[in-house]
Order: sequence, then C-alpha cells, then structure tokens
Amino acid sequence: MDDENITLPELGLRFVLSNPDVSTVLTGVRSVDEVNSSVSAAEKGPLPQKLMDRLDEIYAIQPFRPFEEPVGLPFGGDYAGLGRLG
Repeated sequence: MDDENITLPELGLRFVLSNPDVSTVLTGVRSVDEVNSSVSAAEKGPLPQKLMDRLDEIYAIQPFRPFEEPVGLPFGGDYAGLGRLG
C-alpha cells in the first residue's frame, strides 16, 4: 500500500485490530526493533475505512485459493494438505 505510506507488517497488524471482534493480537517478534514497530503500529489503531474498502476490492479480484494451499509453509515437497502430512 505504497500510496498509504504503510508497511506490510503494520498493515497486517492494524488490519487485525480493525476487527471489533478481536480482543487480542499475538505478534511474533525477533528483536526489540520489531517490538517497537508493533507497538507503534498498534498505537495508530484500526485502519481507516477507505483503506479497508480498498483491501476488500483487492480481495474481491483475487482468484479462489483453496485453504490447503501451502503458501510457502516449510513442509517441503511432501505437503499433501492441511492435516495430511507426508
């Protein structure tokens, strides 16, 4: 979202925070800098509605993807879908 001047990690965190049904967001961090970035993003609060609408538009044009698609998970060539390893 270059035109919004927002990084992908911030977008992801704030997207989750935009859901009123979510009360807790778990983040995985590797450094103090990542903790600080997550806190800074969270302090900005939910995404603006205009950006949420744009994300909905982008989602609507994406082709269907089955939930079993590995999307780069570290299962190697033996991945056969969710719950069916090797």
